[in-house]
Amino acid sequence: MAKENGYTELYRGMDLDWSLPVAPTVDAQGLGFAIKGLFFKKDEGEIEPPVEAPDMPVHDLSSPAEFQAFISNYLLDSLGSTFLQVHTFDYWTYSKLVPDSFPIKMTTSGLDEFFPGLEAHYGKDLPVDAQYILERVGDFNSRENDQTMGFSGTVGVKFWVETDPQDETKRDLAVHITADRLAFLFNLMINGNLLSMNIRSVKLADIKVESTTFGNLDL
Repeated sequence: MAKENGYTELYRGMDLDWSLPVAPTVDAQGLGFAIKGLFFKKDEGEIEPPVEAPDMPVHDLSSPAEFQAFISNYLLDSLGSTFLQVHTFDYWTYSKLVPDSFPIKMTTSGLDEFFPGLEAHYGKDLPVDAQYILERVGDFNSRENDQTMGFSGTVGVKFWVETDPQDETKRDLAVHITADRLAFLFNLMINGNLLSMNIRSVKLADIKVESTTFGNLDL
């Protein structure tokens, strides 16, 4: 630990500043210490997240747990933003993998109800693949009164038309939209060794149309 000098690369390209801002305490409750907890991109220097580091407890006397750890939104915001700098998170829904029982057909004809003009521009029943890119995650928070936690993220969604059904690599970016500040509020529940999440609410601040190939689109 001494050789690390307060910095450790916990994930490729991502460092953690775990330096001790104050001296550890030793008292009747045991050993207690605080770490800075700032994630940052390796070799680019530390960048503070857009939240203030709060005053954190070291020990909660009302809890019977002998080992206690507290994590702040300062650490989580820096973790989220730094992770997206070093690791691109995107996910695809391919038309050919969507089951026939799914009510929305991932084709130019099936999506024309949502994107009027898509079918007229490209033709009928061409496959459409969807790509989701996590562009931002942050605003982590927790509320003691109802034991909920929350965060928000911005997701880019791109719809690619397979212009040649015989060659899946030939795609055209037909629609690019952004789901801005998609906010989740949830509870974490622990039952024995099982951890589960109960989503309480989902809110969307705005939907932005970044581009289309077939004119204006009103969402």
